[in-house]
Amino acid sequence: MRTNAQTLAQIATHTQDVSGEKFTMTLHGHHYTERAKAGDAIAYWARGTNFRSQYQNDIDLGQIGSLAGHPLNATIIAMETSGQPPHNPLVRLHVPGALENHAVRLTASELATTDHRVITSLEAKITAIGRDAAGFHKQLPLRETELAEAEANLGRPFKHAHLLTLTREQITDVDRRIAARDDRTPDEPAGSRLDEEPTPQHATTPTRQPARMPARQHWRTPTPVVDGDRGR
Repeated sequence: MRTNAQTLAQIATHTQDVSGEKFTMTLHGHHYTERAKAGDAIAYWARGTNFRSQYQNDIDLGQIGSLAGHPLNATIIAMETSGQPPHNPLVRLHVPGALENHAVRLTASELATTDHRVITSLEAKITAIGRDAAGFHKQLPLRETELAEAEANLGRPFKHAHLLTLTREQITDVDRRIAARDDRTPDEPAGSRLDEEPTPQHATTPTRQPARMPARQHWRTPTPVVDGDRGR
């Protein structure tokens, strides 16, 4: 990290302000003060370049221009790294010495149809160089402290070793209980093993049988007596 911070800080000292109407850029010896025309110039260069990647090795195309006080280089990324076919390789536009995340990466076909947006992307990447350099500088004390603590603890026993041992023992006990449960035969009642508590047997109330009803008795309905029939 210290090396990256020093390198980026050195690169950032050369950065020039090209924001807004201050924009200026050089491509293959031609000077541009408009982003749209600079983008068109990159597309024109890409259409006239026979990009062809190798399988394992990157191809450095050298410097193609300058922007914000920095040289602008182009590199064809190896097919093994980019995954792109050799006839449409990935091209990296970057400031030499900067980190990978400070580069703009486009395929050859994308470069051939680009516009002013590739210029604004390059400006943003160059601006990030100075910001990242300052961020690395702030992180250095903390990272160096962490490194010193790690080196001091080399060879020392793990301070939480007892907790780790206890956790392992608990896991082993749980595994043993699960294995014992899985080994039980289907007809084996629960609690038959020594390490299991018997399942309490709950008393059941016998089913009450309904009382038998007596057979229904049929009674003959008496025939009513009519007054005229009396004395017969």
